[in-house]
Amino acid sequence: MRKGLSCIGLWLCLLLIIGCSNSDSQPENVEVYLEANTDRVLLKEEGGTAYINIASNTRWTILVENDEIPVIDLDITPLAGDGDGAIKITYGREINKVQCEHATLIFYYYSEGKRVSKEVILTRQENDGNKDEEGWKTFTTFAKATNSFPATFKTMDGYKLIPTAISIFSTPGDVYYIAGQYKDSMFDIEKKEIHLELLSEPVCISGLSIGFESVDAYPSNAPFHSSNYNEVKPVLFDEHTIIIPMFFWVASTTDAIQEELKRHSFMLVYDSNGNSDSNLGVCLLHNVSDDEYRIRTLYTVQYCAFDIASAISRFESEKGNKPSRMTIEYKVNSLSDRLEDARIEKYTLDYKFQ
Repeated sequence: MRKGLSCIGLWLCLLLIIGCSNSDSQPENVEVYLEANTDRVLLKEEGGTAYINIASNTRWTILVENDEIPVIDLDITPLAGDGDGAIKITYGREINKVQCEHATLIFYYYSEGKRVSKEVILTRQENDGNKDEEGWKTFTTFAKATNSFPATFKTMDGYKLIPTAISIFSTPGDVYYIAGQYKDSMFDIEKKEIHLELLSEPVCISGLSIGFESVDAYPSNAPFHSSNYNEVKPVLFDEHTIIIPMFFWVASTTDAIQEELKRHSFMLVYDSNGNSDSNLGVCLLHNVSDDEYRIRTLYTVQYCAFDIASAISRFESEKGNKPSRMTIEYKVNSLSDRLEDARIEKYTLDYKFQ
């Protein structure tokens, strides 16, 4: 079974933890076990329901890791059990055609006072039988390109990623979403280097602008669906780059999803009125360019990386110091895509680069 890479900081993940099981008393000489009838569930493009059958003789709990590109409308029931059981999985239709949706169910229980876990992968991606060998580890992360050709990348915590496919190009300085896999023999912990096989072409999430005029000077006609920042948070990749997950409404039509995504644009606006001596304020705007009326009843998440170097420089020139915090203001409507009914929300994160 493939396991996620924990050593390079798979941050921005959603962990849903329900219940906590202590070591249960078992008759002596009886082995505690938990087995699932599969270690991989292939999700249908149109959404639906799937089941996992559990054979066990102990109490167990499920940890749901619905990370960087989450499965839309994912619901797992039950999240805890005692002995044999069946897990019901319901999920929405596929939204992210390029950034493949995926999740991991981590079943854990206690045996002789020690926690034992098993994983089941939920994915829209067909399994490559040649890569389902013991020893392959899969992971997803964000990394900044450090060389154009052959492409190399560096993660937030300093690991160098070297794709084995030398035909990959990248733009140095841009941030990419990367899905890959590796074996232990491809991982050099002393050099902090990982040679990896890509599961898909790296997706650039950079290239968005920051404005310095009044907020009203920029087009904005759509709210965000929600922030969900208790689950998947904005993060400062480094002192000049912030990655923000955008939850927004999309059209529930048969249009190609990539064409729909092209209609949406985002930008940050430097907000002098929202600044204090230590807090940098920015407004996050969402605009939709429609050539005809469309009803939007589904939502998706898209990650965007902003270069905030100019905003930090402006703040420092105005205040005489760098900020210690950064506050993002945005408009949210969780019921419809109408901006008129949206409410203002704010999210603050620490800026620790002094």
